[in-house]
Amino acid sequence: MSVSSPTPYVPLSRRPEWHDFTPLSQNDPPVSSVVVPIAYPDEYRDATAYMRAVLATGERSRRVQALAGEVIEMNAAHYTAWWLRRRCLECLVAEAQAGGKGWEKGGDEAVEALYDEELAYARQMADENPKNYQVWFHRQAIVAQTQDPSHELEAVARTLKGDGKNYHAWAYRQWLLQTFQTGWEAEKQFVDELLEEDPRNNSAWNQRWFIVHAHELSPHHLMREGGEEGGNTEAKAVAAAAIRDREMAYAWTAIREEGGREGGRGLGENESAWAYLRGYLKETNFKAVGWKERLLALAEEGKEGGKEGGSVCVPLMALAVEVHEAEGDDASLEEAVVLVESLGERWDRTRRGYWLKSVLGRINRKLLREIGTPVGRG
Repeated sequence: MSVSSPTPYVPLSRRPEWHDFTPLSQNDPPVSSVVVPIAYPDEYRDATAYMRAVLATGERSRRVQALAGEVIEMNAAHYTAWWLRRRCLECLVAEAQAGGKGWEKGGDEAVEALYDEELAYARQMADENPKNYQVWFHRQAIVAQTQDPSHELEAVARTLKGDGKNYHAWAYRQWLLQTFQTGWEAEKQFVDELLEEDPRNNSAWNQRWFIVHAHELSPHHLMREGGEEGGNTEAKAVAAAAIRDREMAYAWTAIREEGGREGGRGLGENESAWAYLRGYLKETNFKAVGWKERLLALAEEGKEGGKEGGSVCVPLMALAVEVHEAEGDDASLEEAVVLVESLGERWDRTRRGYWLKSVLGRINRKLLREIGTPVGRG
């Protein structure tokens, strides 16, 4: 809770505009019966007491909006205070549209000014409290009313440049893209810039996945990419396959580049890039042209190197296990068992229990169905 303010707090009882209200204290049990009472600052007790009184009367006005803002300044996660600001905004917009007294600007101009003012307030609060869910929801609610997302993607980009893994900012950004269906190409460029700065930014990888699946693999986009035959099922399948191939190549490039930076071993161990590649391979049931052969050949090379005491690329071996499992025949499953045992015993001992219990148990259950005999430690 923050009570910092550029000016000293003046109790509402000493403010002329609040003389017509009697504060409503929180209904707490006696202090003597509470083991650890909450030590609310006096300013917070005062402001929330008046806010309770306001809620009891149902007043929605400029002064109530300002009061809710004071509570938010002290506790930016106060759900009710944010809700109250939105209700006040709704009433003020209705008054402006009706052209009531006290409005210097009329009609649409006054409404636009109200929304701009509240959005500016929300942006300021997001800068001060970037991990606060309430402020991002507040921004979304305002933009949903105005149907004007201009400048919002740019504003969110500034937040993500400071913290590329802010979940709330990413969720809001996805809502903007999906709701208004604009900025998709620029978004991919933005994500690429973040990944160049930090190739292990899992949030940026997730956003790239979102762009592809929410936009590029959507029926409308595939129809357009298919040209004159875009409505043809086969043409859409071809377009989708080309997109997936491009994305797998993108991930593979990132994996190889990281491997080069880490001393020329060939393959990096960036779990985010490997997970991205794995996602597309799973969508094709590991049947994407050329990928199964490439991965299994590299895994075999790595396995031989591992026997000689060298290091192996654990994400590669883990993916090879899934490739063998997808094949499903007894020989492939037995190959998977060999890799799993090596992962658990030598290459990835930190997750020994996962490999030798969870994964090996899963494979053995498949082997029991296939050949009636478990292999290894299951």
